[in-house]
Formats: sequence, structure tokens, C-alpha cells
Amino acid sequence: MTTTLLRENGIFELSATGNPLKVLRDEMKTFTQLLLLLVLHNIQPRSHTSDATTNIMGLIFYIHQGLEVDLVGVIATEMKNIVESGIRPGKLKPNCQLGFPGLIMGLCTASRLHLPQYIHARIGIIDDDYVSRHCKPKRKRNQPQLEEQQEAGPSHHAQSSQPPHHAASSFDPTLQNWFYHTWD
Repeated sequence: MTTTLLRENGIFELSATGNPLKVLRDEMKTFTQLLLLLVLHNIQPRSHTSDATTNIMGLIFYIHQGLEVDLVGVIATEMKNIVESGIRPGKLKPNCQLGFPGLIMGLCTASRLHLPQYIHARIGIIDDDYVSRHCKPKRKRNQPQLEEQQEAGPSHHAQSSQPPHHAASSFDPTLQNWFYHTWD
């Protein structure tokens, strides 16, 4: 799955127990990023598109390989989860964005409901310009430093087989992943 969906040297982030947890969008191939947008906007809506969990990547892999997927069942389960997320005693608070806005608007239009002329949210078009602007690999933060070191030539510090020690390496891996996710 990683060779099919991810760029060269792309990896899944691991949980504290070492299981695959998610993959960042920058690690994905261009076609995988487009499938991610399709899935996150039409099949399993999420509030952000910066990464994908393993279950979403599994669905993308099935779609990419042309395998049979029960999309109606997946969408029905997502709708059920959205509805059940608002069922709480006391004050109701939505904890996610409205899922499937295009489907809801289509059903409203088909039912001949009066809709306002101007709606604040627009669903953008994904075309070649969008792909060239948003689906190319980004430089990693430490990549310019590595390139400078390679241009400068080998040094006696580069021959050490010990990995560099970072202050954050003593953190719990789950907490460290959370920091990276929220601070990036």
C-alpha cells in the first residue's frame, strides 16, 4: 500500500504502540492526494485535509486498485455517526462540520425547497491549476540544512553513527505526534 499511495520514502506516522496511525498529505503521491480530497469531501467528511488515518488510506487504496467498495454503506455509516455525535444530554454542540453539503443541497433542490440566492460557502473546483498549486511535495524543514551540509562536504561530525539527540525525544510519542500535528 505504501509503494502504491505514497511518494518515495513516504511513511505512515506510528502510534505509541508502533501501529500505523496516519499519513500526512505531503507524503502522498499526487493522484492519492486527489483521491483523498474526493473521499474527505464526498465519502468520509473531515474538518481538515492535511492527513489521512489508516482507515481512510485503506479506502483510498481500494478505490485506487479498482476493488469493489460499498460506498453507500460507508456514507450511511458516516451520516449515522454525524447524527449521533449531536445526541448528548443538556446543551447540544456540534462537534464537526456539516457533512455532505452537496448531497443535502441537491436533495433540497430536488424537493423544490426555496434556497437563498447567495450561500456563503462555495465548493471549489479541483482542476489542473489546483493540482499544480496544492498537490506538489513540500520541502521538509530539515532538507535545506542537509543540502547545505552535502555542498560543504563531509565533516568529522557527520561520521558519527549516533542519531542526533533532540530535546523532544524523551516525550511520549503520542504527545509528540499531537504537538507536531497542532504546531505545524
